[in-house]
Amino acid sequence: MIMYTYKKMLEKAKERGLTSEGLMWAGIQDVDKMLCVIKEVEPQMYWDFLRSQHKALYKGHYDEDYAEYDLANIYYMDKSGMKRQGPYWSVADVENATKAMNFPSGTNKWDKYVAFNVFKSDLAKSLSDEEVLRGAHEFFFEDMDFKKEGTTKLWEYMDCVR
Repeated sequence: MIMYTYKKMLEKAKERGLTSEGLMWAGIQDVDKMLCVIKEVEPQMYWDFLRSQHKALYKGHYDEDYAEYDLANIYYMDKSGMKRQGPYWSVADVENATKAMNFPSGTNKWDKYVAFNVFKSDLAKSLSDEEVLRGAHEFFFEDMDFKKEGTTKLWEYMDCVR
């Protein structure tokens, strides 16, 4: 039996000059319908797929939707031993607290929102807010050793912890 895949079908259509942007968008509508079913039956598969597509399209940078998704899924204990879920700081809080810091080109407010909140969740019990801000900045945005093309240290970190 011949292995016929969606990718192979698209490649052959492209080779034969049968594709257009309009046809591709129509195909994406069909795939999106299928993904809605997958989301219900296999939510982890759905989010893994979206994560890989987002990484490819945005080169490892966040947008509002993915930032909110990743931060909604963090859990941690604060200094008082209280269990917390979700972001500690708002986007505006992070922007205000980090306005004097320098960031690599391409860094956006959603990258910062995720980075500082994730670092806070990882070290909430042992570091002050000021120490978390300095540490997160150094860890995610000043690491000269991280040199992976097409992504960011933050995105790779989040891949590992989720």
